[in-house]
Amino acid sequence: MGAQALGALRHRNYRLFFIGQTVFTLGSWMQGIALPWVTLERTHSAFLLGVLGLVQYLPMIVAGPVGGMIADRLPKRTVLQLTLTLFTLVGLFLYAMSWRGTDHYWVLLVTAAVWGLIQLVDAPCRQAASLEVVGPEDLLSVISLNTTTWNAAAVIGPVVAGVVVATIGAPWCFLATSIASLCGILSLVFMHSLPVVLREGQQPSRWQHIVEGARVAMGQPVIVWLMIVTLAFSVLASNRMTLLPLLSMGRLHSGAWGFGILIAAGGMGALIANRVFAAHGRRLGGRAHFWVALGWATALVLCGISQWVVLTALLLVAAGAFRMWFLAATGSRIQTLTPDASRGRTMTFYAQATTTGAAVSPLEAGGVAALVGAPFALAAGAGACLLVAIGVRLLQPQAFTSKGEPGGD
Repeated sequence: MGAQALGALRHRNYRLFFIGQTVFTLGSWMQGIALPWVTLERTHSAFLLGVLGLVQYLPMIVAGPVGGMIADRLPKRTVLQLTLTLFTLVGLFLYAMSWRGTDHYWVLLVTAAVWGLIQLVDAPCRQAASLEVVGPEDLLSVISLNTTTWNAAAVIGPVVAGVVVATIGAPWCFLATSIASLCGILSLVFMHSLPVVLREGQQPSRWQHIVEGARVAMGQPVIVWLMIVTLAFSVLASNRMTLLPLLSMGRLHSGAWGFGILIAAGGMGALIANRVFAAHGRRLGGRAHFWVALGWATALVLCGISQWVVLTALLLVAAGAFRMWFLAATGSRIQTLTPDASRGRTMTFYAQATTTGAAVSPLEAGGVAALVGAPFALAAGAGACLLVAIGVRLLQPQAFTSKGEPGGD
């Protein structure tokens, strides 16, 4: 009974994997804070910072299906050991370049592209491996632990990174990323008797799923409108890694530690929302979905107006919570509205659309911020999302109601 209560953690292999993944995720967040901050210090350009964000996402847009194909066809522990080795080398390279003062913008740009290429393979492989280590009986436990780990790392990692950058310098964040990657490798080395689960036979490509999913989605107006709202939020409200360093260096005068605090605030909001969502045990329906969208956009508009770092952090906690609830509601409602036979294809199309939107977001935010400033870019983007949500509610009321959805509000 006690072992069952531990869920996935009762498996030795998963405990090792979980520890390695937690340490690696913390290290990744530290690099995620240090890289845009160093870029901004070197270039003092909002637009070039936005280009950096786009370049890091570009591999996922262009070659997203490749990562899933590798995860399906090669032993996952071998692939993860390779990707973690590459992450280690990238971190050491950034550490050396920044320590010597030769981390020019083109160096940072190439490094971001390489990091994105490695993530293209690492992310789907890591997700699949965590499920295969324990088996289907602990699937929900693994998903819950993975979500909690990510959200907790999104709080701790940025705070630590902000303090490190502000006190002893960004190079140490890059070194910490390399050490965290090595810890991930060690956890894989000590795992034993792992199953090798490879997909057999000819499978439809992810691009086929995307095209077929688009066709199915286009045949259902409610899904189309939900995707329009989600795409607007992905492009115009998912730009924190571009705009928050600009706010910290500019209006808020809070420096690197303030940037870390602001990013951590969003992570704290997501962590709180996830706990509330789990305790509530009931998915959000259409009407609640609408108010959550308004809450997310409103919190970001107020962030663009705020001139105090503490107030901005509190607003970002709210924005992080609303964001998590919004995305959870969108995913569950689209799945509910989609026929069983085409659900996988529709969700593949939805995932690709939101990923593309999130990739475009840094460039959009950086370009607007370069013209009119980061505060206005943040408030205007969120304000546009507010108008889109209200417009869809007026034009297609069923998009934000629960008619035909079991269990809705």
